[in-house]
Amino acid sequence: MIGPHKNLVTDQVQAAFKAWRDSCAAHDEAIGRRFELSATERRCLEILVNGEGTASELARAVGLTPAAVTSLVDRLEARGYVQRAKHSSDRRKLALMATDTARELMGKVQDPLARADHAVLEDFSVTELWSVIRFLEASTQIRQAFTEALAAVPAVGGIRPP
Repeated sequence: MIGPHKNLVTDQVQAAFKAWRDSCAAHDEAIGRRFELSATERRCLEILVNGEGTASELARAVGLTPAAVTSLVDRLEARGYVQRAKHSSDRRKLALMATDTARELMGKVQDPLARADHAVLEDFSVTELWSVIRFLEASTQIRQAFTEALAAVPAVGGIRPP
């Protein structure tokens, strides 16, 4: 049985985590407004900044059809954020890569936040950091399982879960 003190702390952790998720969503939306990028465009850029990929790989990662990704990549390419090139290991495929402009943009919005987060983490002990990691990994697994379950549910009233 969980005691009243642990219940209180658990509730505070859940409230703090919700506030953190909300602040992440608000920050992401602010980036979108500032740079006129949709959530899916931002996600694609984040993926491509970390390495090249194909349209099919990108489609799977963001949950779009390959045709929708082609249209999205066309928009990002027109804005100078993505370029197409021969794939490094398969000449039949085209590779999608973030441009220097995209890397610079993502660095402008991600690097200062990463430095600020790092400064906060400096105040934690190694034991506390391992606890944070354990919580985040477990929470990530839970969200992945719930996301997969939602995606498996048929559309209701013409609305299909993401």
